[in-house]
This record gives sequence, C-alpha cells and structure tokens, in this order.
Amino acid sequence: MKLSSLFFLGIFVCLFSGKAVSQEIKLLPPSNGIYHGTMAGWGINGDSINADRVKNFVRTSGKEVAVVYFGQNWFDGIKFPSLQAQQIYSLGAIPFISLLPRSSYRQYKIDSIFSFERILDGDFDKELTQWALDAKNSGIPMMLDFAPEMNGNWFPWSGVYNFYDGNIKTAGKMYRDTYRHIVEIFRKAGAKNITWAFHPNGGSFNSAEWNNMKKYYPGDEYVDWIGVSIYGSQRIGDRWLEIIDTFDDIYDNMAKITEKKPLALFEFGVTEDKAKGDKSQWIEDVFNFVTSSKYGRIKLISYWNQNFPIYDSRGKIINYSLMQIDTSPEVLYVYRENINKNIFISKPVLSR
Repeated sequence: MKLSSLFFLGIFVCLFSGKAVSQEIKLLPPSNGIYHGTMAGWGINGDSINADRVKNFVRTSGKEVAVVYFGQNWFDGIKFPSLQAQQIYSLGAIPFISLLPRSSYRQYKIDSIFSFERILDGDFDKELTQWALDAKNSGIPMMLDFAPEMNGNWFPWSGVYNFYDGNIKTAGKMYRDTYRHIVEIFRKAGAKNITWAFHPNGGSFNSAEWNNMKKYYPGDEYVDWIGVSIYGSQRIGDRWLEIIDTFDDIYDNMAKITEKKPLALFEFGVTEDKAKGDKSQWIEDVFNFVTSSKYGRIKLISYWNQNFPIYDSRGKIINYSLMQIDTSPEVLYVYRENINKNIFISKPVLSR
C-alpha cells in the first residue's frame, strides 16, 4: 500500500471508526471518475468475504478498491455481518451489503419464511431493527441493496412469483412496498450511515412492460444509487453473450428510471471459454463503454472475481465458471491496463 493511501486510511478510520453516526453519511458519486469496486470471491454464501480476499484482488488487479460488494443471506437469521463489514472498512473501502431474504438456496418459488407478505406484515421488524441498530453503532459508512435482480426469475423474491391479488402486473408494487418498508425501519432506528442502492438485473427474463426494471423502483426518496448486474456467459460451453449486443438497451433502461441518481454496474463478469468467445475482448468492451462520455452517469463498476464449480441436484460437479481476472494472461493484462487508468478511483467520497 502506498504511503498516500496509508495517510488517507488513517484519516478515514479516525473520522468514523467505532462511533455511531449522528449525521447522515452517504457515498457520493465522484465528480470526476468512476469507483473501482469488486465482488472479491465472496464464496458460496457471501459471508466468507474477508480482508484477505480483498487484498488478493487488489494485488492481482494492481488497483485498490473503493467499494466491496457481498451478500448477506438470511439462512441463519437476519444478522448484521459485523466482522465482514469491519474487515472491509479497515482497508479503506466501503462495505456494500446485499440483503438476501431467503432461508435456503431453493430457487423458482417464494421463500416460505422470508416472503414479502411476512416482511410487510412486520414479522421481522424486530430483527431488521436490530440489524439497523448494529449497523448504526458500528459507525461504518456502508451501501445496502435489498433483494437484487428482482426482474429475473432465479430468486424467490423475483417479481414473477410476487404479486397482489393474482395479478402479475402488480409484481412491481409488491417489491416497491417491501423495499420502502425496509428503508423506513432503518430510518426509524436512526441508521444514517446507509447509502441505499436499487439493483435490478440488466436484462429482464420477461420483456413484458410489467417486468421492466423501472416498475420495481421504490422512488428517489428511498434510493441513492441505481445499478445493474451484467454478465456474459457464466458457464463453460454456454452460448456466448456479447456485451456490445445489449449494453445500450441496458443503460437506457437504467437512465430512464430517474435523471437524478448515479448509475453503476454493481456486478459484471464473464467466464473464460476460449472455444466460445474472447473473454479479454468482452472485458475490454465493458471498459470502453463505461469510460465513454455517452454513458457518463456510470460512476461505479464492480467485477465478480470468482471461479466456482457448478453442481447438479445430487451434488455432483457438472461444470465450472472461470470468472476471475487472472484466468489467462490476456484477460489479466486487459483488466490491469484499463483499471489503472486515472478515470478509475479508489477513494470513497462521503457526504458529511
């Protein structure tokens, strides 16, 4: 770590560490540049993220990070991930925690425990209030999103499974109401150190108007940042998906939600699969897009840096995803050359 970074980190920690926040602190978009973030190999359930994983990513990429994104599944209850947040913050980065309301990895149906109905009925208000109080008392500025990629069909909170009165066109209202309920709980608890993010998938599994990402937007008064997940092919052997075929539409859909909020790629990545496509070119194309003035509202990017096996229903490995930035010399060169340009910054800008 450079001496300038150590000096910054010392100031950063002294200002905020260990003190409950009494005034609102938000992660602001940089006036010039784009934040460098990462999902630094967050493991099977997200809770395995730690300082060493982040340090390894920083060494590999050659660039420090401003934001570290990871998931907090509710498998064992709704609990603030204090250790992970503290470790990330100790490195001078902002923890970005995704609240994942599910009790297991079951997909394609509503979770029987953490359904939107039960959340809205207040069944988990006590646990959520404690989460908010623990976050507040940590004194750590952080970003949160809730139930991301809701316009897909792979999570139990997906819009296709959650609607009022049997009417699929009300899926967005169910999500909006639940998101607002969560934010209001945090506000009531006095957690002023939260930057709220709205996180749909870049592409909707169903292109009908009711499933457009804008239909799920809780409103400017509840959201500080808007960002999407954009992936190419994620498994070896899958049909290759070029980012250049979809980026314009995805950006336009984000930008049309509101003119007031900064935009981001909260998740992006692609597998190594030389038989199907060129991973280094795919990543190069993303960098070309986000650094173009045409897409100037993009203020944060976060690469999912993880290789992982893919299992069948019996627990047998049937495939792999090779998404790390060092899966080949070509890929690593492209990532390092781009991310180390001056436009990408590693120091969070906070409101005070």
